[in-house]
Amino acid sequence: MNCTSFVPYPLVLGLAALLPRGAAAQEGGALSKSRETAKPIAFQAVDRTIGKLPKLTADDALYGLLLFGLNGEHRVWCVLDRSAAKGAEGDAGHDAADSAYDVLYIDRNADGDLTGEGERIAASKTTRSGAKKENISVTFDIGDFQDPGSQAIHKDFQITWTKASVRIAMKWRGMKKTFGVYGPERETYQNFAKSPKEAPILVPGYDRPFEFEHWMSGVFTRGKSTDFKVFVGNRGDRRGTFVCVDDKFLEPAEYVDATLIYADTSGKEQRYHVKLTERC
Repeated sequence: MNCTSFVPYPLVLGLAALLPRGAAAQEGGALSKSRETAKPIAFQAVDRTIGKLPKLTADDALYGLLLFGLNGEHRVWCVLDRSAAKGAEGDAGHDAADSAYDVLYIDRNADGDLTGEGERIAASKTTRSGAKKENISVTFDIGDFQDPGSQAIHKDFQITWTKASVRIAMKWRGMKKTFGVYGPERETYQNFAKSPKEAPILVPGYDRPFEFEHWMSGVFTRGKSTDFKVFVGNRGDRRGTFVCVDDKFLEPAEYVDATLIYADTSGKEQRYHVKLTERC
């Protein structure tokens, strides 16, 4: 995450586009050249149909969609299910209505069929916390994942579900970590949804030009210092679906250029340029 402090009169903060370098440059000139021609993803036009689903146990299964490929053309559906039906005894003595989603189906080869070999993943870890054990966290270890677009191998792929949000993480191309999801405030972090039509769309990785998401910056107040923090990565289809790289991804000499656009006391537009060189 890149950050700085402002003493602003803010209206809008503009951030320059950033083409990934650093670790990504190790992939050679072809990838660097292609990302310069990458197109914005038209999320509203993304096909939300699923070709074939296994028989699901839960009547409230949760759906999420990951996009791979330079222009997000390869759709990888994820579906969270339960191994026990409602009314049955769930994990650790809890009724299944309150039990964790402990089965993940993932369309590894992006063919729209989630019944293929190796596409059913059982939970590797389930934890409960809180006074009444009401906080549930379930992790699915997917392991090595072959990108259906580039055919690169992404390592240590994990999806973690909680009642509040869903988390994904992997070593993109086996090197640098990409993870999410995030939004400007914690309560904006998205979870998977109850239908394919409502499913959030996530875009992991660093093959595309980076975008930005600010995080926990609060309200800018005239004359007062405000910490401004941004994630570097890829936006999804809605607030709270940002997937980022970590603060070590950019080389030490690389940074984010930001321009603060604001109105002075007379109403005239002003611009303040700053380099977000700090990592936090």
